[in-house]
Amino acid sequence: MNQVKVSYWLSLLIIVISVSAWAKLPEFTEQALQARLESILLGTPWPGGEISKPICATPILVEFNASREDLTSQSWQKILSPEFHLPRPTGLDSIYDSPSGHFRIHYTTTGTDAVYQSGIDVNPDDGVPDYVNLCGTVLDSSWLVEVNQLGFTPPPSDSFYVLLPGFKNNGGDGKYDVYLDNIANTGTAGYTAPETTQTLGSRRWTSFVVLRNDYSIYGGSFLDLLRATAAHELFHAIQFGLDVYEYEYYPPDTARFPGDTLTPFKLAWLEMSAVWAEEQVYDNINDYQNFLPSFLALPWLSLKTFTYSFQNQYSTGYHPYGSCLWPIFLSERFGTDIIRAIWNKCGQYTGDNIFNDPPGRKSATRDVLDSLGIGFEQTFREFTVWNYFTASRTESGFGYSEGANFGAKIDSFKFYPVANDTIIGTVDSVPHPPQNLGSNYLVFAPNPLDTAGGLYLSFQGIDNATWLGTAVPHTNGSAPTSKSFSYNSQSLSGQSRVYNWKNYDEIIMVLATGNPLPPDDYRYTYHVFHDPNLSGTEAFADAIGDIYPNPFRTSEVSTVNFPILLSGNSFCNIDVFTVGGELVKKIRLDLPPGDNSNPGFAPSWDGKDQNGKLVSSGVYICKIRTKNAAVTKKLAVIR
Repeated sequence: MNQVKVSYWLSLLIIVISVSAWAKLPEFTEQALQARLESILLGTPWPGGEISKPICATPILVEFNASREDLTSQSWQKILSPEFHLPRPTGLDSIYDSPSGHFRIHYTTTGTDAVYQSGIDVNPDDGVPDYVNLCGTVLDSSWLVEVNQLGFTPPPSDSFYVLLPGFKNNGGDGKYDVYLDNIANTGTAGYTAPETTQTLGSRRWTSFVVLRNDYSIYGGSFLDLLRATAAHELFHAIQFGLDVYEYEYYPPDTARFPGDTLTPFKLAWLEMSAVWAEEQVYDNINDYQNFLPSFLALPWLSLKTFTYSFQNQYSTGYHPYGSCLWPIFLSERFGTDIIRAIWNKCGQYTGDNIFNDPPGRKSATRDVLDSLGIGFEQTFREFTVWNYFTASRTESGFGYSEGANFGAKIDSFKFYPVANDTIIGTVDSVPHPPQNLGSNYLVFAPNPLDTAGGLYLSFQGIDNATWLGTAVPHTNGSAPTSKSFSYNSQSLSGQSRVYNWKNYDEIIMVLATGNPLPPDDYRYTYHVFHDPNLSGTEAFADAIGDIYPNPFRTSEVSTVNFPILLSGNSFCNIDVFTVGGELVKKIRLDLPPGDNSNPGFAPSWDGKDQNGKLVSSGVYICKIRTKNAAVTKKLAVIR
């Protein structure tokens, strides 16, 4: 290796390690990584058991890329090039450029890497096997949707490789390279390998994709697996072009032995959003639904769960695939643009910021949801309710558009027929308390012999978390309604009341944790009883909630909201002052009874003064008054 090349890679490796959260890769973690990579590339047994359904091996390549500085070169010689890189597949002596010109496909018609039905060249009759033509069409379709229609930034070109002294080839030109290879491990459907960046310190990395030369080994609708895999892997290439470092490093999950399925690298967001991309490109295939048991049957697991355990459909290795429901929920609730907005926010920060708040800033997800005026916690609360109403529980007009076809539904760990007794759930009676960004579902059936009154529900957090309680009264055949628990963040306690329980077939108590960190199980107790006094119209005191979004970034959102809950018709007076006491804006409204807190219903302010001029950045004092309540709150405005 020449000195220029050595210097170049040393510089890159310094960049890689500078964004890492560890000083030295633990021994067993390195051995486990090597065992996984050897299994993918050499066909050795998968560490930790069999792979029951084909997986994407991209996370292993990301882990290798991030760890390269700390690997012991002598033990990696079987699978790495002399330059200590992951080599591109070799022996593929033919090329085909896709009709759009975006892709260069490398393949062969002879030997063990020969493509499926290599001798069939009919449609079209162009000297290229029809399977290769199909791959080009499939890849072009994926590009059309993901780049042209959804608006994602295309993956960077590797054309600059020729400018790097002694650097590896780039497949012959700057098109995106796809290799049709006989991947040694039959449990691998494909992978995307990050390679390098043109600008030192950039988050924007090149990559190449490897698809199978022959998916017929899986039987069934194997060409649909090709289509889903192509869309999935192209989205990984797009991700690497935005932020190759978008993963969480969690040292406590380092491997405990060479074949351990644990890994400190957490890439759940990469996988769940890549599965989401499959659904956008090929909505009729619905391969994602095969992974949903790993998520819906284990709702208490963290949304960020990531391991390499793939023995059966409930294994935690498939949980990131089943977690695609999170981006599917977001895109169905807010429109598909939200996923691009979140990924673009990821690309503005080097390292993990998808769920966790980096120092001095919001996470990408929180930032985007705040800009929509709803916030992360409220969105996650809605997500947990949607997840209950799938498969046989699906109600028309509510929840996922394909929810009735899921074939999987939430595991509610407790179901109580409620009589006149009090139900007390102790810590020991909760077998699987929710992890961070996890949820529990307790279902209560009203007593048909006692039609008067309603149900009182409460919980007491034992461990400090952002507890999100939701009461969901539901009548079969009707869309459910939801009511957030009133919650005291100091005492970690929440309560809710459901009036007139005779109107419902079940009352679901959803208890979730809205905190991304720290990874843990969060314990609680609960207390539920029938209250004969909860009949008629629900009475409650007026309540004025927290202003959102706060801070109010006028360049990102058009209004700030003042959530208000009213027991009856009421006036609403909002006066905005500078910290010096100068009146800036006066708002006078008449509001109906009920929940006036969601965007479109809550009183709002556009950030302009009485003269219609946008106010300056700074802190403002908001005095909010209704017929039965009055509060003073601070609001930060950032222009």
